[in-house]
Amino acid sequence: MLPIRLEMKNFLAYRSPDVLYFEGIHLACLSGPNGAGKSSILDAITWAIWGRARARSDEELIHIGQEDMAVTLDFMQDGTLYRVIRQRKLGAVRKGGGRTSNGSLDLLGWVDDENTFRVISEPSMRQTEHKLVELIGLDYETFINSAYLQQGRADAFTVQTPFHRKKILSEILNLGLWEAYEQQTKDYLRDIQAELNAITSRLEDIARDIAEEPAIRHEYALAETQLQEARELTQAAEESVREMAWVQSELSGANSERNQLEYQIRERDRELASTLPEIERYERQRNEFQAILEQREAIEEGYAKLMQAQEENQALGDQLRVLRDVEQRIHQLERQINDVQQAIEHEITSSETLMADAQEQADIRDELRGRMEHTLAEIVLLEQDERRRDILLQEIADLREEDAALRAENEALKAEMDSIKQRLDMVKLIDDPTCPLCGQALDENHRQRLQEEFQQEGQARGDRYRANQKRMQEGRAEIQEREQSIQILAKRLPELNGLRGQLGSLEQQVADSDNAQRRAYELSGHVESLRQTIDNHDFAHELHQQLADALEEYNRLEYDPDLHDNIRDTVEIYRSYQDQSNALRRALDAVPMIEQSLQEAHARLARYQASKDALIEQLGAVEGRISELDVQMEEWRRRESEWTYRRSVERQVLEKWTALQQRLHAIEGQRQRYQELEARSHDLQEQQNTYKHLQMAFSKNGIPAMIIESVIPELEIATNRLLARMSAGRLTVRFDTQREKKSGGVSETFDIWIADELGTRDYSMYSGGEAFRVNFALRIAISQLLARRAGAQLRTLFIDEGFGTQDDVGRERLVEAINAIQDDFDLILVITHIDDLRDAFPVRIEVEKLADGSRVRIMG
Repeated sequence: MLPIRLEMKNFLAYRSPDVLYFEGIHLACLSGPNGAGKSSILDAITWAIWGRARARSDEELIHIGQEDMAVTLDFMQDGTLYRVIRQRKLGAVRKGGGRTSNGSLDLLGWVDDENTFRVISEPSMRQTEHKLVELIGLDYETFINSAYLQQGRADAFTVQTPFHRKKILSEILNLGLWEAYEQQTKDYLRDIQAELNAITSRLEDIARDIAEEPAIRHEYALAETQLQEARELTQAAEESVREMAWVQSELSGANSERNQLEYQIRERDRELASTLPEIERYERQRNEFQAILEQREAIEEGYAKLMQAQEENQALGDQLRVLRDVEQRIHQLERQINDVQQAIEHEITSSETLMADAQEQADIRDELRGRMEHTLAEIVLLEQDERRRDILLQEIADLREEDAALRAENEALKAEMDSIKQRLDMVKLIDDPTCPLCGQALDENHRQRLQEEFQQEGQARGDRYRANQKRMQEGRAEIQEREQSIQILAKRLPELNGLRGQLGSLEQQVADSDNAQRRAYELSGHVESLRQTIDNHDFAHELHQQLADALEEYNRLEYDPDLHDNIRDTVEIYRSYQDQSNALRRALDAVPMIEQSLQEAHARLARYQASKDALIEQLGAVEGRISELDVQMEEWRRRESEWTYRRSVERQVLEKWTALQQRLHAIEGQRQRYQELEARSHDLQEQQNTYKHLQMAFSKNGIPAMIIESVIPELEIATNRLLARMSAGRLTVRFDTQREKKSGGVSETFDIWIADELGTRDYSMYSGGEAFRVNFALRIAISQLLARRAGAQLRTLFIDEGFGTQDDVGRERLVEAINAIQDDFDLILVITHIDDLRDAFPVRIEVEKLADGSRVRIMG
């Protein structure tokens, strides 16, 4: 995988930096101050491809204060250009804290014929990530252990105990895969043994079943004879039942006939019972109507007098209703005229009240204008204080940013001064004729010159440190002074918003006062006009005319109330003749119809009684025949019971015969199953032997041990080749994987021995600079080895390591070692903050930390 182009948005220290192009770069250093975001560039590459970086979660990678991030990476793989785009966006806040997030991943491939990218993503992010791993040939863990030398991990292998070194090497070589194979083999063996146990148990059960076959066959022959006998007896019983099958149907018909006759007799009784009350009702109605007909002459005379009195009462009632209507219209017109006058008087009162309120509001206009001018002057003064406070806040922010930069610089200066002091103390105290820092001869002149150089470097950094400290103290005093000024200003500024609101209210009150003066003048004229209307009675002219006409009509009407009362009394005296006349008419109409209905009812009564007598005679004959059929039915039931019993016996014998037949068939199948199980058992035993051999091969003493033993010489040769370049041939390493025990025999280990001109010593006995050289050489060798074993071409090497433990000569040797291996890679990118190392590389990528996010520049 060779990176070509990197684009970041809101990723760690970066907001929207310029696109970073790696094309044309072979060997470069990535430099910048601590915390600027050098390592973040490599994090962006690993996150884009594998979705993983140094952070514990994707949410920690998003730039502080932002909601989303995105990384776009173009890279070459096997001669093809690819582009991967990964994005992540924050979502809703969870109930227990934290936030949800969602992401996307797109993979595109360059198409030469179309001169553009085409999407080749899989349906899901997980499938696309798997496709990327297959495409590059490295997963994340293999990448960071091969192509990516992460900061602080150069000695992750060498500082471990010998036992853990071998374990780490196994993990780097992915030998845990063989442990998985071994576990799978154990699982297969466990399953095979379980199946063999089950087969053995089943074979024993089948053998017992086959041994019972002779007894079952004897029992089967006996059951077959019993079944034949039972079938013959059942057939004879069935024929006996069929001989009397007619009895049941004939008895059922006779019972149905009896039920029908009984029902018809009950119907005749119901009809007779309903006809007798009907005859009595007709006779009672005929007698009532005859009594009314005897009073016919008196009823007709009284009804005539009632009709005459009602006509006279109707005429006088019409006159009274007209009189009442005129009186009501007069009262209504008087009320309407009075309502109009009261409305005018109410409008006068309301207008006078509004006029007084408007005049009162107009009288305070001058006072309001004075208050408004005073408030405006106070607002102008406070707005000046507000602008002063904003200027002070910006100055404080600038001073704090300067303080943070100076503090970061002093931290770096202090680390450098500590390093210089350590080197100075080493030069003063060392008795060795060889300089431990540069490896040259250490005579007195050289020692004096080194001490002076270190003192000058320390003095320069100390001066810079003290100047920064002084400026930090001055800046903090300035911040305190400005904060005190802000506190003074802040005491009055809260009044500003209230005064602005008060000014707006006063402006509205002045405008309302001007409007009130105009409204008072208009209301005064309106009140005067309404008073003149009432004084001149200049209102409701049409209503006054309608009232005069109604009074004239009332005087023309003639109505005698005494005569009307006498006529009402006469109507009441003869009112009962109305009902008597109606009853007389009903009697004249009903008497002929009642006589006819009475004759018809007597005729129906005679017919019902004759029909009932005939039905009772038929019922007696049917009941006699039913008694004869009941005797024959008892014999039929006895025969049917015998038939049922014979069928039950036949069914029991058949079930026994069928069960025995099935057992015989099952035994035949068991013989075939026995042979199949024996064959399966033989196959499983062969598989068991094979998996036992595989288990031994996959164990740590099998193939993994062979791999480690084959890798150690290759790793030792590659490490010594690199170490010779960095130490001018002074240092070599040897790896021992076995150690003799005091009690006899050997134990597994991984010892690192380093040889120089003074002899061979354990790794732990060497100083920081020499140990770092060994760490670096071994780490590069492991990277190359791991890439070869993964089947991937390691085209890119990222070195994110500190070189502070090396002196000038050691650093030069490290640069020489990097230059020596540069032909093995298409791109080598070294991250450092040491100025001396930046100039040792042909290309420099500078990272600069700014307030709105870091930025990247390529320097030739």
